[in-house]
Amino acid sequence: MLFLNLQRLTKLKGINRPFSYFMSLGYPRGLASKMAQSQMQTFSVKRLEELCIHFNCTPNDLFEFRPDSKNPLPETHPLHALKRDDTAEEVINLLHDLPVEKIRALAALLKNENTK
Repeated sequence: MLFLNLQRLTKLKGINRPFSYFMSLGYPRGLASKMAQSQMQTFSVKRLEELCIHFNCTPNDLFEFRPDSKNPLPETHPLHALKRDDTAEEVINLLHDLPVEKIRALAALLKNENTK
């Protein structure tokens, strides 16, 4: 099944309070709550574009594919490219364990990459 996984993206972007984040972007309370919990079932293409702009990403970054045992797809199906691992948690843990000086060096490296 295909899911809109905003929880994964908010973790990757370092957003600790997704509900507050979505509220600050002007989304209504009920929608912000659904978005923060990745419980949206339907949404418009316009909303998809808004999310891509806010997160500086593509639609593929917002979606996750989880195979369904009732309706299996061949491993060669393109949807399998949207399977996700737990990169967000891994990155957070790696940063947590780094000494401050290495975090500064990493920040400088990332800043340099962003200016290219």
